[in-house]
Amino acid sequence: MIDSVEKYRYFDMVLLSILAIVAQIMGDLLHYALPGAGFYLNFSILVALVAIIRWGKWGSLVFVISGLPMLFLHHGNIIESILLYPFANAFIIFTCLIFRVVDRDHIKDSAWNLLVYCVTAYLFISIGKGIVTYFLAGGFIIKNIVYYFLTQLFNMIMVFIILLLIKSKAGLLDNMHMYLLKYNQEEHYE
Repeated sequence: MIDSVEKYRYFDMVLLSILAIVAQIMGDLLHYALPGAGFYLNFSILVALVAIIRWGKWGSLVFVISGLPMLFLHHGNIIESILLYPFANAFIIFTCLIFRVVDRDHIKDSAWNLLVYCVTAYLFISIGKGIVTYFLAGGFIIKNIVYYFLTQLFNMIMVFIILLLIKSKAGLLDNMHMYLLKYNQEEHYE
């Protein structure tokens, strides 16, 4: 069972990473196609939040990987791009640390839990982006964090709504270790 769970996790993480990369690229292209829109819509964080519920801290890698295409899409200093995208995106792992005390299956139990989960992830990503921006461009670190967080409000609301819509789908927002164990036990009893 363990070997098959590990293989399933690897396969699932690869698929989620590809989906997050596509979402990141599409979000970036949309942002540049609509420069005066005043918002940024990107669903790579949605995919990462699903991955974190499914696989715990390993799911954080999905969001880090989703930042890799930005190294090629944004022409400029490669070190700055690495810091601004994959490195700052890695701050999402702090969401896992905060939610370690909560069974991941319980995150979807209520809209309030999902909202706190979503806001916490965006807050930590904003902290990562704010710190990187501070070191790259200066300014006030709190201002950088608040600015990034505010620019993501529309995106955060959309991600939260989608999480609410998909929370009842069996096997989508579930701790996959527990879900597969339960599924395996049900198969065994039949």
